[in-house]
Amino acid sequence: MSDSSSIFLKRRSNLAFDARSACFDDAHLAPTFFRNAELGGCSFRTAKLEQASLAEAVANEVDFTGATIKRAYFLSASLQHALFDEADVSGCNFQKAILRGASFSGASLVECRLQRCDLRDIDFTTTTLTGSSFSCADIRGASFDWVTVAQTANVESSFHSPFDRAR
Repeated sequence: MSDSSSIFLKRRSNLAFDARSACFDDAHLAPTFFRNAELGGCSFRTAKLEQASLAEAVANEVDFTGATIKRAYFLSASLQHALFDEADVSGCNFQKAILRGASFSGASLVECRLQRCDLRDIDFTTTTLTGSSFSCADIRGASFDWVTVAQTANVESSFHSPFDRAR
């Protein structure tokens, strides 16, 4: 992709806008702030979103397949049924995000923060989760087939629903 077709947004604009179903494929959006943005149905296939902020964004059914999203912030974002297959999301912070039904098949989630996330029915098949933290995450129905979890923090507590204590 040439520089002339790359998309650059103001670094500190804290954009709150509606970009539903927009196509950002192959775009260079690092760093960009999509805080509180409506991004449902967007495509970011193979995009570069390093150090981007999608905090509190509504990004359900977004396609991040093959994207590079290192050190990005997804705090309290809604990412239900989002596709992160084959993406590099290393160092990302997903705390309190809703990722129900999302797919990270073949993705790299090295040193990610997934505390207090809704990870129900998520697909982590063949995902690298090395050094990631899952404390208080709800992982009921999640698939962890062929996952690499060396040095993953709070793995034991991650395999229990936070709702188990209430029983």
